[in-house]
Amino acid sequence: LWAPSSSTAMSVLNKEVCLPLVVRGGVYRCQYTVAGGPKVLALVDTGSPFLILTSQATNGKGKRSRYTPTYEMYASQAGDVEWEEGPVVLAEGAKFRKVVYGVFQDTLANYGGADGVIFGLIRNKNDDIRPSFLEQTNVRSFRLDFVNQMLTLSPRSLIDGQHVVPLLDLRRLFRCPVQHYVCQVDRMYVNGNLVRTMSPIYALIDTGCTGMLMNAAFYYPLLGLTRIGINDMLLTIKTTEGETISLGASRRDPQFLALPQVFPWLPADACLLVVGLAFLRGRVLTIDALKSRMTLSI
Repeated sequence: LWAPSSSTAMSVLNKEVCLPLVVRGGVYRCQYTVAGGPKVLALVDTGSPFLILTSQATNGKGKRSRYTPTYEMYASQAGDVEWEEGPVVLAEGAKFRKVVYGVFQDTLANYGGADGVIFGLIRNKNDDIRPSFLEQTNVRSFRLDFVNQMLTLSPRSLIDGQHVVPLLDLRRLFRCPVQHYVCQVDRMYVNGNLVRTMSPIYALIDTGCTGMLMNAAFYYPLLGLTRIGINDMLLTIKTTEGETISLGASRRDPQFLALPQVFPWLPADACLLVVGLAFLRGRVLTIDALKSRMTLSI
């Protein structure tokens, strides 16, 4: 059996745990508590590694961890974060006795009114940043069922070997600090036209994003070519068996909006897409974090 990589892990899951998802503010959320505090609804975020709360969402019973405070910046807000440790309860029968988590102190900036409570699902990261939630547990695999609104966490792989998309590690490609869930795009169409690039196009699956983010060096030239703006987008991805999976979104969905983003670790000639919920709605996303593979079914 796979064991947690972090020495801070004090308990493990013995079986799959299913957590209901709630749609709030256009994003999917699940419920948890830390250190005996109140129940919170947290953004389920495949683009973040951490459990993050606000000081208002804790009861002050968490103990200060050995990690020094940091300044954290997210798409929705930024501020100083204290790193505490304590028990985390996800659902009946799913309790972790000692987990390091972050607590926003006085938020310095808030972009869009997000409440700052995050349930991060990135497991693997570099040693010089704070512990991810999943690396402190024996959770190997998770499934986000956007049809039945359910998140499943499992100590065993939830992928049976069919229709598998291999995932890449941007830490090795571009010195990214965490292992985002990224695959290579086979073809990309904008407003029905095939996009041709000199560099490979990578798709980063991020449920903390509603539409689409692109690195600025890729976004602005593409926007200039469209003349009318990005009204719709279609991505095709190949499985290990050679099958094609299509992910699409358009402005008919109010959550679809393509915007530029700066990624400090990304080379200027790279082509990166952050694929959000507008592309994932109506699908079932399953990831095996240990073997770096993914399935996207309808």
